Amino acid sequence: EDHNKFNDNSIIMTQWKVTDYVPGEDRPGAMYVASGFLNSKKNQSTEEFVTKDLKIKELPIVNYPENVDFHPHGSYILDRELYVINHAYDKGG
Repeated sequence: EDHNKFNDNSIIMTQWKVTDYVPGEDRPGAMYVASGFLNSKKNQSTEEFVTKDLKIKELPIVNYPENVDFHPHGSYILDRELYVINHAYDKGG
C-alpha cells in the first residue's frame, strides 16, 4: 500500500499480509522492511535485483491490542519513530 524510506538501503512498507496468504481467508495487515538497495548494480535488471539482492522481512507488531484488526494504510517516519494509520473497520475503530 504505502512505503517510506528508512535509510539508503531500506524502506518500510504497509501492506495486507503477503506471506502465508491463502485465497478466501481474511488477510490481516502487516508491516515489512525491504532492503538490499545498496547492493544493486548499475544496469541490473529488476528481475535480477529481486532474485539476488532484495530482502523482505515482516516486522513484529509489539504491544498491539488483541481485539483490534490491523489494516495499515498510510505511514510516516519522524525521528526514527514509525507512525501508522490503521483502518480497523468494525473491529476496533
